[in-house]
Amino acid sequence: MNKTDTSDPTRDAGTIAVLVAIAMVPIVGLFAVVVDAGRVIAERQQLQTAVEAAALAGAIDRRAGISACSSATTRVENTVGTSPTVTCSTTGTATGGTVTVSASTTSNLSLGALFGRSSADITTTAGARSGGATGVTGVRPLSICAEHPALLAWLASGLTDTATYSVGIESDGTSCGGDIAGNWGVLDFDGGSNSMAITQEWISNGYGGEISVPSVIGGDPGIPSPAFDLTDIIDKSIVVPIFATATDTGQNAQYSVVGFVGIVIEGATLNGPASERHVLLRFTTDTGTATTTSCCTDDAEINAGITAARLCNLDGIGDC
Repeated sequence: MNKTDTSDPTRDAGTIAVLVAIAMVPIVGLFAVVVDAGRVIAERQQLQTAVEAAALAGAIDRRAGISACSSATTRVENTVGTSPTVTCSTTGTATGGTVTVSASTTSNLSLGALFGRSSADITTTAGARSGGATGVTGVRPLSICAEHPALLAWLASGLTDTATYSVGIESDGTSCGGDIAGNWGVLDFDGGSNSMAITQEWISNGYGGEISVPSVIGGDPGIPSPAFDLTDIIDKSIVVPIFATATDTGQNAQYSVVGFVGIVIEGATLNGPASERHVLLRFTTDTGTATTTSCCTDDAEINAGITAARLCNLDGIGDC
């Protein structure tokens, strides 16, 4: 006797369809999360990159007398290509302060709306700090004592003094730690037995390597000042080291370099008695052809206007 199959194929198919539909809900939800999360992450990274660039550019612009926050807002908007809400704040001064830029926007979710969420808020922030440069290339080998009255006047003026000063080339035996006769305040950047031609090249075009602070640099003895040709640097902005102490004499002389300052040499007397040899100069914050390479640690003991900038806060991480 044959048994009759009483199962209902239609009912079974319906049951499977229901189970598949139920199973698809978390699958679709997971897919939505992946797609939308990828979009939010990409947009957030783009916004973070924009605020970092804006903060650093703002700090640099501020040194040049341009409104840090005005330029920062424009840079974020131009980079992102949308209209995020941008806030900007500054502390300190152009030669030693911070610029903080934050931006927020809304990311539209493609599939999140299926689960009751159609958008996600994105907020990022970055901070940049400006301060005395701790590394510079293109520095000239002439140096000035940190205690020189002219430099002290420049610092006391808030880096705005436009007066012309006479600065003696020969060490006077009383400033920055002692007599360094025979060196004429000329530094030996690479520690070699440099010829007059090499030193002259540094005077005319700057030293190609990086000079960093703090550092101890030897003097360049036996180079007679009258032989210097300053023609290439007259009335041009150049950067020279500031030294805090000078010890020993001749080839053993050591200068402790603690900062940098910009000068414009307007004239010079390099002949006659050593005590009467001098340059006429004024100070400036312009680096000329020199380039700042590192920035803003306490190692820059003297901030005389040669400044640099660096990022100090990335999305809330870091202390400016």
